[in-house]
Amino acid sequence: MSDIKFKEKDYAELLLKKGFISKNLGTEMKILAKYFKSLGKKPKEREKLLYEFCEKHIVDFSRVLYFKKINSALNYARKKENVLINIDQIEITKNELEVIDSLDVDHVQKKLCFTLLTLNKLYSTIHETRYGEKNIEHFYGGNNKKYKELIDASHTSLTANKLHLIIGELAAKEIVEIRNKGFIKLSFIYEIELDSEVGILINSFDDIGLYYDLYTKQPKVKKCKTCGIPIKAKSNKTKYCIVCSKEKLRESWRESKRKSRNVQV
Repeated sequence: MSDIKFKEKDYAELLLKKGFISKNLGTEMKILAKYFKSLGKKPKEREKLLYEFCEKHIVDFSRVLYFKKINSALNYARKKENVLINIDQIEITKNELEVIDSLDVDHVQKKLCFTLLTLNKLYSTIHETRYGEKNIEHFYGGNNKKYKELIDASHTSLTANKLHLIIGELAAKEIVEIRNKGFIKLSFIYEIELDSEVGILINSFDDIGLYYDLYTKQPKVKKCKTCGIPIKAKSNKTKYCIVCSKEKLRESWRESKRKSRNVQV
């Protein structure tokens, strides 16, 4: 899973800095169109800004070839409910952790439940942001893409077949309920009493399962020394997440260049 759908403002600002990041230009155009709307830009201004961005970052850009894609992004952003999504963090309360810890299942299954709980909170936040009302039902799934998202976010390295077997086991214990069209009802969430005492703060939605590993003190899981997100350490020397590790290398390179210039002077 990628943070893109939950941190669109951050992603849009990265696009403006670097240009198109993925091959999915349509999705990135929609994010930019929503970003321009969030800045208070009127439809005509959004259109102008999006065309300027494409002209700058698409080689041999042609208005004729890209008209449909750009127009689709602009029309998408015009809809009232299509607002820019940017979720900084998700709170997992102590009551929620206690319920997951008490489930009569193994660690991997608890980790999946923890991930399902967090994803449910993320999508509920998106629903409330778009429509102004809380989603009181708790469901997940519906297609293979969502189940891949669950596997990726949980950091369980399960196959799709194994995941569905585990969901069957959770359903047998009435922790979830299998519904039609690939949906599951997250029954365990309905049993959780409301609580405001925070147990875990999650701010990296690509690494949800690792937060539960860190909380339960699993081997080789620790916090990144710089940003604090949980990482799976490959060795005792591992101190940083991938992003911070790259930044450390860049800092080292810049420092090396600075010293080199000073020596030459």
